[in-house]
Amino acid sequence: MWKVYTMIRIFTALYCEAQPFIHFFGLKRQMDIRPFQVFCGKDTVLTVTGTGPVQAAAATAYQFAVYPPQLSDVLINVGVCGAKQENIPVGTLFLCNKINEHGTNRSFYPDILFRHPFREAELTTCCAIVNNKQDICGLLADMEASGIFQAAALFLQTHQMVFLKIVSDHLDGKRISQDMVSELVNTNLLPITNWIYQIHGAFSGFKKVLTENEEQAVRELSERLKLSVSMENQLMRMLKFYNLQHGTLLQDLNVYMDINPPIVTTKNEGKKYFEALKQRFT
Repeated sequence: MWKVYTMIRIFTALYCEAQPFIHFFGLKRQMDIRPFQVFCGKDTVLTVTGTGPVQAAAATAYQFAVYPPQLSDVLINVGVCGAKQENIPVGTLFLCNKINEHGTNRSFYPDILFRHPFREAELTTCCAIVNNKQDICGLLADMEASGIFQAAALFLQTHQMVFLKIVSDHLDGKRISQDMVSELVNTNLLPITNWIYQIHGAFSGFKKVLTENEEQAVRELSERLKLSVSMENQLMRMLKFYNLQHGTLLQDLNVYMDINPPIVTTKNEGKKYFEALKQRFT
C-alpha cells in the first residue's frame, strides 16, 4: 500500500468522473482495498464513492481510516450535478459555498478562505434523482456532497474541504453517457488542478487557523452583533482568512473593538457594525 503523508484527497461518485484525475495525477489502483475503488499517487489519493449520501459518507470515512489525516490535507469532492435554471450552460463549474441536505433540512458551510476563479453556488444533496425542482434549495443538486462533508468533518476542519460541481443537466431526467461525464470533467481539469495545487501548497506546514479561544471570541462577537447564522459563517470565514494572512487576529480585533465598541440593540445595528468589520478585516 502507498505511504502518503500530506494529501490531496479527491472523492468522486463515479469512475467516469474520476478518470481524468487518475490520468492527470498518474494514480494507481490499490488492488488490496476491496470495499471501494481507491487510487493513489505520491501525494494524492482518490476514492470512487458510489452514488448517494450514505455510500459517500462510508467511503469518505473508510479513506480516512486507511490514510489518517494531516493538517495540510485538502479534500476535493468533484462531480457532475443538475442545475435548476436552464440558462446555466452544461459544463459550467461551480464552487459550493453552502450544502443543504434534502430530507433533514440541515445545512453545511465549507469555509472558502482562498481566492478562486470559480462561480459560487448553493447545492442541495438528495438521496434520489430529483423529479421536482421546487424541492431544491439553491441552484444545484447532487447526491453525495452532504454525506462527504459530514464524514470528513470528523477528521478535517471545514476550510480543508472543497466541493466543485459541474453542470451536466437541468434536472429534466435526461440521461447522459459516461463518456460525456468524463469529457465535462476533463474540460474543467486544468482550472481545478491548478487551484488544488495552490491551496494545497498554502496548507504545507499548516497550523490550526484559529485557536479555541479565537473561535470562541468570534462566536461571542457574533452573538453581541445579533448576526444571523449565514452572517456568522461569513464573519468566521473572513476572520480566518485574516488570521492566515497576519496571524494577529485576537490582538487586532481587540484593538478595533476598544476603539469601536459594538453597542448593538437591534439586528440592523449589528449589520452596520458587521459591514464596518468587513471594511477593516478584508
